[in-house]
Amino acid sequence: RSLCTVILKDMATQWRITPGAISVHHAYAAGTLIHSLSVAKIAKNIALQIPEANVNLASAGGLLHDVGKLLAYKLDVVSYKMTDEGKMFDHLILGADLIIDYAQCLGFRYDSAEMEKVNLLRHIILSHHGKLEYGSPVTPMCLEAYIVHYADMIDATAEMIRTAAEKK
Repeated sequence: RSLCTVILKDMATQWRITPGAISVHHAYAAGTLIHSLSVAKIAKNIALQIPEANVNLASAGGLLHDVGKLLAYKLDVVSYKMTDEGKMFDHLILGADLIIDYAQCLGFRYDSAEMEKVNLLRHIILSHHGKLEYGSPVTPMCLEAYIVHYADMIDATAEMIRTAAEKK
């Protein structure tokens, strides 16, 4: 909780302006925020239906799964573009790195239970695309990672359907 709160507060401006993508889904200002809140809600509701799932981890994973996009995109006068870091490392790596940086700043010890949760959260971020061929450096290996992956797919697909329907 403390990690999520600090990241939301410290990066409030980026959350309000960063799109979810240059195209595809949530490609507008605050798209990452809107998408991430939706994924967190979907992940929480799925996790609530599975007794073994860690609801808090699934919710935090949903909220922060695309946090790297806050570093991967920038507003360039009137349009959004990828940052150099976004081009080199992609939002999954940037997000996982951001999480570890914040955990270290908050004083989480490497051998602590907090750090175990941080590593699970990083795994969720790195695996949320679900498959290597979809850009994930790793595939989901825990229940909450699968939950966030499917919550992300549901929300992204729903947004693409809404956008296509509006164009008709």
